[in-house]
Amino acid sequence: MSNKPYPYEVTAKIAPQGSGHNYEYTAEALKEERDAVWTFVRRLGATFYEGKDLVSVSMPVTLCEPASFLERMCRGWVTMPSYCKAILDTKCEIERMKLVVAMVVSGLHKNLNCKKPFNPVLGETYEATFEDGSHIHVEQTSHHPPVSSWEVHSHDNTWKFTGTAKWSGYFAGNAVKGGQQGVNCLEFSDGYRVEWVLPNIHVSGVLSGNRILDHVGAIEFKDNSTPSYTCKVGFGDQRKLVEWMQDSGKWIAGALTGGWLSGGQAEAKVQDDELTGEIFLTPCSGNAEKKVVVATVMGSWLKGVDFQDQGTEVLKRYWEKDNTLVTLIDNDLPANVLPTDSRLRKDISHLKENNLDAAQEHKEEIENRQRRLNKIRKGAA
Repeated sequence: MSNKPYPYEVTAKIAPQGSGHNYEYTAEALKEERDAVWTFVRRLGATFYEGKDLVSVSMPVTLCEPASFLERMCRGWVTMPSYCKAILDTKCEIERMKLVVAMVVSGLHKNLNCKKPFNPVLGETYEATFEDGSHIHVEQTSHHPPVSSWEVHSHDNTWKFTGTAKWSGYFAGNAVKGGQQGVNCLEFSDGYRVEWVLPNIHVSGVLSGNRILDHVGAIEFKDNSTPSYTCKVGFGDQRKLVEWMQDSGKWIAGALTGGWLSGGQAEAKVQDDELTGEIFLTPCSGNAEKKVVVATVMGSWLKGVDFQDQGTEVLKRYWEKDNTLVTLIDNDLPANVLPTDSRLRKDISHLKENNLDAAQEHKEEIENRQRRLNKIRKGAA
């Protein structure tokens, strides 16, 4: 792996591979997981067709990875220390925005495990440090709706990353759609700040066919500079996505005739890892038509990100998958770890040891205790 510093000029754009992330399984592993999914779907019954929020549903441990949501979300932040250092090294707001965009996109492919992480319980925590000494603290701050909150501090207090994430996930025929809703905020010691919200995730082929993950929608980045800049990055070609509408908080197919639910083949999304966007001066209120574009962004969330300044033909690369400046997370338990740390959960520990029966037993025990405590809180309210 190269450690060539960003940005650097290139002669050709990143070429998207034309599809999202295609999960690769052995035939045996795929059959085992599909059997587990079908068992889970049958247990859901009618709520499967109603688009029940999967975050609130207890899943068998055979569909889970041995980690909590709190731990998993941190995997997308491993390029943050390197990019934050580069951001602090420049005072150009446009350059800073490019680096933030590249940093966020570079983390999207880090959470591609097809297994579902364990739902955190209220008050559950996760603490870790990057190898440069920057500290991570994540906590589950709400049960219904499920909300996670975090603070990441650099080792020298030059930057801070905070945010909240409300998790959701819905069955949509042969797919699952969901993601995290909530503002991500990156602040620097010189006062510079950028905020953004991550795109949704669409996983097709859950029950049959190829299993492919895509990011859908867009990320909008906004900074607080003067003048301020905005960057909108759109993901994929959504023109052939089966239309879904939200009704009373439930995802319902816009057109079922001849589709998956009636036994036919619904028109599926054109799987595409491509991303495109623009950095522009944030328009004043009421003057959106006067948007001034200063740079364009293009590439693939699986391969790399290029920027081109307005009025030039120079193409510069700000992230490439094979040239990622990763700062590893030390996942060992700290000496003074809180008793609420997710890595101390017995269900996760048993799953790491491949003791499925014990993992399932302790998972159900934890979830039942969570339900009892939730009833007590509701009664007290």
